[in-house]
Amino acid sequence: MLKIVLVASVAGLACCVAARADDTGTQLKGDAIAQELVGHKYKVVTPKGLEWVGIYNADGSAMYGGRAGAWRVDGDLLCVHATAKPESCAAVYKTGSGKYQLMLPDGSRDATLTQE
Repeated sequence: MLKIVLVASVAGLACCVAARADDTGTQLKGDAIAQELVGHKYKVVTPKGLEWVGIYNADGSAMYGGRAGAWRVDGDLLCVHATAKPESCAAVYKTGSGKYQLMLPDGSRDATLTQE
């Protein structure tokens, strides 16, 4: 009986770990990134818990928490550049209606965006 419970527990854990790896949603590619993000205000939350409201404009300009910046699509990556900050690029995953998870090239999570 103990073996059955242990095997069931291990199987359940493996199931949950696999689900966690896939919870980033569907990756947006190329032009779909701009089509999804342009013109909407987003609440942005960084991995460190910092929050602000941002917007991506069709002309490539952006506002990040009241600071001017720029954005562009490079292949399948969203690249952003805020004033006095180096450009950073991340893959964009749609996790729900108006919700996105940015993932850095090393596979770590970056900011989340939630449409307001």
